[in-house]
Amino acid sequence: MAKLRYRFNNDILFKMLFVEHQNLLKSPVAAALGVREDSIDNLDAVNPGIPPFLRNRAIRAAAALTLAALLALTGPVAAFAATGQASPAALGAPDSDDASLTISLAGDTTLGSDVGRDFFSGVYKEKGAGWFFGGVRAVFANDDLTVVNLEGALTDSKSHISKPGSPVFYFRGSPGYTKILESGSVEICNIANNHSMDYGERGYADTKKALKAAGIRYYGGSAITVAEVKGVKIGFVGVQFTSSKSEITSLIDKAKKRGADVVVFTSHDGVERSYTPSARQREAAKIAIDAGADAAIFHHPHVIQGTETYKGKPIAWSLGNFCFGGNSNPSDKDSMIVQLFVKKSGGKIGISSKVIPARISSQDGRNDLRPTIAKGKTKSRIEKKLKDIGGDYLD
Repeated sequence: MAKLRYRFNNDILFKMLFVEHQNLLKSPVAAALGVREDSIDNLDAVNPGIPPFLRNRAIRAAAALTLAALLALTGPVAAFAATGQASPAALGAPDSDDASLTISLAGDTTLGSDVGRDFFSGVYKEKGAGWFFGGVRAVFANDDLTVVNLEGALTDSKSHISKPGSPVFYFRGSPGYTKILESGSVEICNIANNHSMDYGERGYADTKKALKAAGIRYYGGSAITVAEVKGVKIGFVGVQFTSSKSEITSLIDKAKKRGADVVVFTSHDGVERSYTPSARQREAAKIAIDAGADAAIFHHPHVIQGTETYKGKPIAWSLGNFCFGGNSNPSDKDSMIVQLFVKKSGGKIGISSKVIPARISSQDGRNDLRPTIAKGKTKSRIEKKLKDIGGDYLD
């Protein structure tokens, strides 16, 4: 069954309704349900799985009050409405702190195109928001968190910065393209990359505003996000083109101080179209894991690179392109989704991973902007490719 995408998998309907009425946030009811004011990013954010009648906030608020009254009289809420105490079993909560959750990470996602090369908007107008992640939604809708590298600005501004060298690219898409992420069951975006600032400070601010309005978290650079899922707090930190020990260590420390039980480190770095991680990638991965990161994930080369573990922690050297509007027909369309499996048992947390081979397009001859899960011979070929590339780069 597809997950109910309401901020951090609060998949019990009455949890959602209580959240919608802010006066209840400080009540014993909300406390017993585990609803905290600081865990709510955007109270208007809803998922395509939410019934249409609940997408109206006024209706949700009224439903919250009605349900609160009914539960206070008839259900397990009656006990804690007066006492502030709740029975976890009565509320359907697990009997222990044990938990298992899945995080999916995908690569370069450019929702838009370069100046003068816009083929993205035409596909959006013809196919609609659901087209783009439709080939992978079965994976993303059944995990607990989905993360992509959002590479480009979501802005109506047409004033881009100046870049040295040639060729140069300026990636831009409509702020409304957040509907693509919502319909694709994406919760978190990395914005630490070399195209987030293509349209300057305004474009960068517009991007963050659009994501926030859609209820999608973002991280990268000084921005850190910590998402709580099933009682486990997952911190995300991101950098670009650096192996600065002080910068990386500081970000990981800040995530842990914010309560993160698990820290996922991502870096936008590497040599474009190279299948081998650079020396800086390798150094950054070691620094991050030595500093307490539980995984190190890279993107930027626009092709996939290998995977390995260091001190028992998974590393993916490059996720490759994903939903990539920056090129209408790249020669290498191979991609991959890395899934992290977090298991909490007996107060201890372990992490493992797997790779899901993918393609950035459902067609071989062009980029139709619809990533798909690789199957059959294509899957076997990508798996062999990753094996041949190898991943034994760290001691």
